[in-house]
Amino acid sequence: MMMAWVGYTTIDSLTKLQHFLQSCQTTTSQYFMRWPDRVSGFKAQPSLDSLSPMGQLFDSDRELRWRFQGGRYSVLLLSNVDTPGAEQPLTLHDCCFQPIGNAWKTQTFNAHVYPETETRLPAPIATNGVNIHQRHFIDRATATVHFTALVVASSASKKEDS
Repeated sequence: MMMAWVGYTTIDSLTKLQHFLQSCQTTTSQYFMRWPDRVSGFKAQPSLDSLSPMGQLFDSDRELRWRFQGGRYSVLLLSNVDTPGAEQPLTLHDCCFQPIGNAWKTQTFNAHVYPETETRLPAPIATNGVNIHQRHFIDRATATVHFTALVVASSASKKEDS
C-alpha cells in the first residue's frame, strides 16, 4: 500500500535550492512562483536564475514548496509516493527531510482554474494548458485536511490514493 508522506527541511543558499529543484524536476513538473507583486503562472521550465522567494514545484507524485525566511529557504515536501517509513527522515537528492506527523492519507480531486477572461486576481494566471488537480493530505487519526497540494494530472488512469 502506498503511504503519503509530509516533511520539511531547510536549504541555506539560493544556489543549493536551485540545484535541488533541478534535481527534483521531472518531464511533467510544473513551477508556480510568487513574488510580492506578481505570480509566474504555471511554467515547465522557468529561469531558475530569477527564482522567486516563494513557490512550488509539483508533478503527479510530489509537491515541493519553498519560502525564504530567516536568511534560509524552508522547504516542505508533500509526497504521494513510497517512503522509508512514516516516522523516518527521507533523503531526497542529498536533502534530509524531517517528517511532519506520522499517518497521512490522501484524496485527489479535479481543480478548477478560472479562465483568463474571468478576473479573480489583479491579472489572469497563465495555465499553459496544464491539467491541474489538487491532493488533500489528511491526518488519519483526526480526519483533518492539513495540506492541499497541486498535482499535474496524468493522462494515464487515476492512481489510487492512500
